[in-house]
Amino acid sequence: MVGLDDAVARLNLPEYLWLIGSTKPFWLIKDIADALVVSPNTVKKWCADGLIPGAVDFGSGGWRIPRTGLIIFLASRLGKLSN
Repeated sequence: MVGLDDAVARLNLPEYLWLIGSTKPFWLIKDIADALVVSPNTVKKWCADGLIPGAVDFGSGGWRIPRTGLIIFLASRLGKLSN
């Protein structure tokens, strides 16, 4: 698996500075959907399908998505990482 440092370096693009520059350890579905301009249902599906490493479903409390997992997911989505 590719390390976080490599993912951060490869995802260091202006459109992702909101994430790379953040110290926020966990994100909510709505935060990610708003930032990426996608439907909250899309982000939920990514989480439910296990595509975002470390995402946890708290049931009625919603999903919590770790910053690290989101960085790795987005970098691999862009085809920036190879395993």
